[in-house]
Amino acid sequence: MLENILLIIAGFFLLLKGSDILVDGSTAVAKKFHISSLIIGLTIVAIGTSMPELMICLKSSGISESNVAIGSVIGSNICNILLVLGICSLISPIRFKKETRLLEIPLSLLMIFTVFVLSNNSVSDKAITQGEGVVLLALFICFLIYTIIIGKYGELIEPKIELINTREDEIGLGKSLIFVIAGIVALKFGGDFVVDNIKELIENFNIDEKVMSLIVIALGTSLPELMTSINAILKQDNDMAIGNIIGSNIFNLSLILGISSIFNKVNFSVDYNIDILILFIATVVLLVVPYIGKKEHSGRVAGLLLVLSYVGYVYSVFVRWRLAKFVKML
Repeated sequence: MLENILLIIAGFFLLLKGSDILVDGSTAVAKKFHISSLIIGLTIVAIGTSMPELMICLKSSGISESNVAIGSVIGSNICNILLVLGICSLISPIRFKKETRLLEIPLSLLMIFTVFVLSNNSVSDKAITQGEGVVLLALFICFLIYTIIIGKYGELIEPKIELINTREDEIGLGKSLIFVIAGIVALKFGGDFVVDNIKELIENFNIDEKVMSLIVIALGTSLPELMTSINAILKQDNDMAIGNIIGSNIFNLSLILGISSIFNKVNFSVDYNIDILILFIATVVLLVVPYIGKKEHSGRVAGLLLVLSYVGYVYSVFVRWRLAKFVKML
């Protein structure tokens, strides 16, 4: 048990340092190529911080515990919206750009609805099949095309705000790319250390796999998003923070589940439909949050409400688990 705790601490350190250098490197690349930080957050950073989810899905898909795959993705996305965005908003108000409100959040809603349909379109065999995985990957490619278009013509929707000069301006291109790669690698191994060892500790207490996937593993795999977004906020890079959160959610549902189901079908339990509904509602809330308090911002009041909502969600998962155990005993 002591070894597990030490590895978890090492994992947290890797997540912290990995997110720090990933934000530095990505911001430097964005500035050198005059790319919006929002686009970098939606793509490079979002993919990097989604690495733990990918590893979990690839490990668990196609086996008897493959409910863990989709549970960790749904739980992670809920965590990103309610906890990660909530904590970042408590630190500093986050401004939602027009394309985020009009395009990216609706895209997230579309992805949630698509995953719900693909998971429930069979009466007997609830799963995301290999063919459906191709559909999700096609949607992922469409999203990449969108980011390219918005990166080129986004100023037509909302004028670009000049990036402030920071120490990232002094980082050369080669060093910036090394920072990005090193950050992603550190996040990958940090996420593995935290998730694998937390999972091993929790298994000793005989907790249900749904609780483990929706809460424990989801929290672990959302740590890169949390650390990266907090670092971005502290570096006054608002667009990187919100882009990382929304981009990661879209990637989790399209790229992560798509790749995992192509290798092996991802089994689905109808019990997760409640959590998909909660994720859908939480994403709809994102459309409302910019209008609570200061317009176009997620302020501290909204942040507190989001964090409290996540606490309530965690409590509801444990209540549902206890009720399920009680019903089985009858």
